[in-house]
Amino acid sequence: MTSPSPTTPPIILWQPEVVPLKPGTNGFLAVRVAGLPVACAWYRNGTAIPGATNALLWFAPVKQTDEGLYTVVLSNRVGQTTSQPIAMVVSNVDAQRVVELEWEADAPSLFKVESSNVLGPAARWDGSVYAVTGSGPIAVPGLYQTKPSCFFRLVGWVDSRINRLGLRYGFKLYGSTGSHYTIEYVTRETGWTNWQVLTNLTLSTSPQLFADHESSWAVPRFYRLKP
Repeated sequence: MTSPSPTTPPIILWQPEVVPLKPGTNGFLAVRVAGLPVACAWYRNGTAIPGATNALLWFAPVKQTDEGLYTVVLSNRVGQTTSQPIAMVVSNVDAQRVVELEWEADAPSLFKVESSNVLGPAARWDGSVYAVTGSGPIAVPGLYQTKPSCFFRLVGWVDSRINRLGLRYGFKLYGSTGSHYTIEYVTRETGWTNWQVLTNLTLSTSPQLFADHESSWAVPRFYRLKP
């Protein structure tokens, strides 16, 4: 049985704006199309990619030099359609959501921030101990990973007060104490392939939690580390 002849050029039903891939892994780019069958031709930064004529553009493995803006030209007997640019971002950081809290303390002290997704007898409180020397922000990893609600309590210094500031991007860094890293990021506002230096960091412990205090979990942001 032959496919019916198309009456319109290919129609792109869906395509991603940005696809983050990790170096050394396998990944692909794709768009969802109506009006099959179609011929495909992929481009990177406006230049045709030799041999890239399949519906899926595979990277096996992903390399830093693969990063760029990709488009695909879809053709049938009626005409052709070009996708919007798809940013392929190569990120070597597995960012997670962290809760940023702000504390107020009347004197230097130690206290424990604990969290639970539920209250009452079923609550399972867990947390970490923090040293407080005054007032300021603190990042608490591993929260909001499975459920939208989360409750906090302080154990220890009763004169400490704590407020939730919001959800940030954060991640753990591993390495020898004293190792130096440059942390870079990209967003829609910077341009997905225009990396910006966020900060330079020296490991004081390993693993060490880094929280991007300027970020918001609601706004996509990707990171990479450079030694």
